[in-house]
Amino acid sequence: MPAETIHACQCGPCSRGEAHPERERHYQTNLFLSRLDEDQRRWYLALESQRMGWGADRLLMEISGVDEKTIRRGREELAASLVNRPADRVRQAGAGRPPVEKKTPLIVSVLEELVAPETAGDPMTAQKWVRSSLRTLSAKLEAAGHAVSPPTVSRLLRKLDYSLHVNAKKTEASSNHPDRGRQFDYIAVQPATFTAAGLPIISTDAKKKLRHEVARIVSTVSVTCPVAALKSAR
Repeated sequence: MPAETIHACQCGPCSRGEAHPERERHYQTNLFLSRLDEDQRRWYLALESQRMGWGADRLLMEISGVDEKTIRRGREELAASLVNRPADRVRQAGAGRPPVEKKTPLIVSVLEELVAPETAGDPMTAQKWVRSSLRTLSAKLEAAGHAVSPPTVSRLLRKLDYSLHVNAKKTEASSNHPDRGRQFDYIAVQPATFTAAGLPIISTDAKKKLRHEVARIVSTVSVTCPVAALKSAR
C-alpha cells in the first residue's frame, strides 16, 4: 500500500510533530484503516469509540480523518446488528457516481449535434453508425466543454441507438476517396430539401444479386413525382 494513501494523524501532538506514547499507535491505526473498505472503517472506528468512551468521536476523527457523524452512524448500524447492510456490496443500491447525462443533461444533445452531419446507416435495417472514432468524438466533446472518456461516448451512442460494431457495409464504405465527405454531405441535404418541398423520398438499397429485380420493379412502376434518390449497386 503506497504511503500516500495512509491518512496522516491530525491530533494535537502528531500534527505538531511531537514524540508521544500514542504516536506509533495512531500511525498503525491509519495503516490498518487504509486496508479496509468504507463500511469496515466506519464499523471499526465505531467499536473503538465505544471502547474509549466520552470524547472518542472527536479524537478518532482527528486521528483517522473520518467525520464524527460517520462514526456515529457506524455505532447505530452495529446496534441494529447491521440490518439492511448487504454483505455482497459496500454501498447501498443507487449509491455511487451518477451517470454523466444526469449531471450534464445537455451532453446528449451536444453529442447528437456532433454526429448528425456524419451519420451513416443501412436503410434495410434502420441501423446507423458514425464515421468518427470514439476517441475523436471524445476529443470533440472535450473541446465543447464536456470532458468524457471514449467508453462513456460509446455508452451514450448506444443510448441513441447507434451501432458500434464494424460490419461489412461499413468496411466497404470506409474507402479514402477524396470526394467521400462531399458525397455524404450531398446525400444528407437531399432528404431535407425534398421534404421541405413536399416531394416524396424513396431510398433503395439494392444488392448485386437484386440488381435485375430492382430494374424490373422500376421498369413496371410509373413514377409521376420527382424522386429524391434511387441508388442501385454498381
